[in-house]
Amino acid sequence: MLLGACVLGGAHAAGASKSNASFPTFLANFRAAISAGDRAGVAALSQLPLRDDGKPMTAADVAEYVAPFFGPLRKCVLKAKAEADGAEYFIFCGEQGLGFAPVNGEYRFTEYFAN
Repeated sequence: MLLGACVLGGAHAAGASKSNASFPTFLANFRAAISAGDRAGVAALSQLPLRDDGKPMTAADVAEYVAPFFGPLRKCVLKAKAEADGAEYFIFCGEQGLGFAPVNGEYRFTEYFAN
């Protein structure tokens, strides 16, 4: 699994009708994508990192990056309360932490980290 702060990438979700400028709206959209099994939607709501070699992620890299949301983290992310720290929010799932922050005026999933 790729870990670390995500620094580049992330597009707007295709067909998203609501702005993700507020965290509650973003989180509802993020959870809806997870519930629907929409891997492309989760990726679009994420600030995707560069690969270790500095190149953009490939489709296979993106699939690996979002996979935990459809496996071990699914139940937790769908139910856990997000904790605010300034403009950033965090969800804690056991030993895994997830970070969310504004990127270009809209919230994105920005990082995995050890809790």
